Amino acid sequence: MLNGPNASIRPHLKKGFPMFHRPNILFILLMSIFLTLGCSSTGSNFSYDSLFDVELDAPSPDAEVFAPTDDDSGYTPGGSTSSSSGGDTIDPEVIDDPFDQGDPAGDDHGLAATLFYMNPDPTSAERAQGFGMFAGPYASDSSHEIANKLILSRLNRPTVSWSTGFEYAPGEFISFTNGDGQEEVLVEWFGFIADTKITLTESDPEGDYEFAVLSDDGFTMEVVQNGLPVQVIDSDGEHSTRLGCGTQTIHLEQGEELETRFSYYQGPRYHISFVLLWRSGTDLVDETDCGDAGNSMWFDGDGDSSPTEKYNQLLQRGWSVVPAENYLLPDYVL
Repeated sequence: MLNGPNASIRPHLKKGFPMFHRPNILFILLMSIFLTLGCSSTGSNFSYDSLFDVELDAPSPDAEVFAPTDDDSGYTPGGSTSSSSGGDTIDPEVIDDPFDQGDPAGDDHGLAATLFYMNPDPTSAERAQGFGMFAGPYASDSSHEIANKLILSRLNRPTVSWSTGFEYAPGEFISFTNGDGQEEVLVEWFGFIADTKITLTESDPEGDYEFAVLSDDGFTMEVVQNGLPVQVIDSDGEHSTRLGCGTQTIHLEQGEELETRFSYYQGPRYHISFVLLWRSGTDLVDETDCGDAGNSMWFDGDGDSSPTEKYNQLLQRGWSVVPAENYLLPDYVL
């Protein structure tokens, strides 16, 4: 994990071991244990792979396009951005926020997200990767990128049983072929990377900010400082709504636009949640609820998503939801 404003990316290290003419059994056993525990198949113990390594300015050539069925481009929902006949590609339909978070604060506000999904019933090894199974150096061959951009107004989706799906045209939803060969609306085994620039409004104080997230399932946050990616929150994996706390404060000043990238991972249906929180000040108490999890702990996840007393206690300790006004769209979508 990267730490501090001058953090650097850990290099990919190759561990070498001295050669002995007379290796003893104990040494061999110790090295075998070390290699088994320390050098996993992903090598992630020796390197840090940033979300910013994933190129999102334009969809990859094999990303799937979901276009209205009456579109005259010759593409069908689920088609590729690469035309086998050599024809022009189409501009994929934008998917507006499907999570009932309200409208963006303005035309240049919000988050631009790239959506990914998995084939039905991912393996336990794939699931163990968290969001990493969708994109990056260890992405599964069963992962699919969707070319349609998802535009979010903010990150404020309290826990809810979600079955709406992603509507790319009136009455038409992103779907996949399930294990029974039937088309099914995508509501599980998906993830997205969301790009934005976090900025202060005129009423926000300058200073050091702490960040945290309530999410079901996985969620991570990275920012760019001094030209380098710095991980702030790592609450990846499959879990009920959990408070994932940042590992460091981020200094924000008026006029600054902090390049930020989030990942979100939804495992098995149906509950989802992602609520980005922040707080600033010099007299803040340490957060003691980090890691606490439960789909009825913070919100009424099986009802109207109303906050619980435990959530309200977070607010009393200085936390608040990051407002829509503090998200600016990345330059590549403007």
